[in-house]
Amino acid sequence: MNTTDKSSQIPQNKTPWHAVPHMRFPSAYLWLVFLSSLDIMLTWVILSLKGQELNPIANAVIQHSGLTGMIIFKYSLTIFVIIMCEIIGRKKNRTAKMLITFGVVLTCIPIFIQFKILGFFVLNHVINPPIADTAAFLIR
Repeated sequence: MNTTDKSSQIPQNKTPWHAVPHMRFPSAYLWLVFLSSLDIMLTWVILSLKGQELNPIANAVIQHSGLTGMIIFKYSLTIFVIIMCEIIGRKKNRTAKMLITFGVVLTCIPIFIQFKILGFFVLNHVINPPIADTAAFLIR
């Protein structure tokens, strides 16, 4: 009679999937993904209004691959930061927290600039259109 317990057949050095540690900074990661998404959307709106990308690396990606390339590039950077925070956080939690905080703050900078650019666009082209546009409208 073989009374082998099936649980003893599982290698003991394997970690079960449910034993994986929780993410270290989930709310900061959520903010990073949200802000990265907002950056992509605002960049695309500005580009559609005949604006230009000021970051030379991102501009090269956009010129080569368009919107799809921009999305892949931005989310690749975002995923890289999250993975680095998780790896660094295993040994140096404080350093990882500083890294994710820096990442979130750094992602906010272009968003503030984009809102300022869009505000100027709305002010100058929608609320107060140029006189030439107004004259052309009145002549019709």
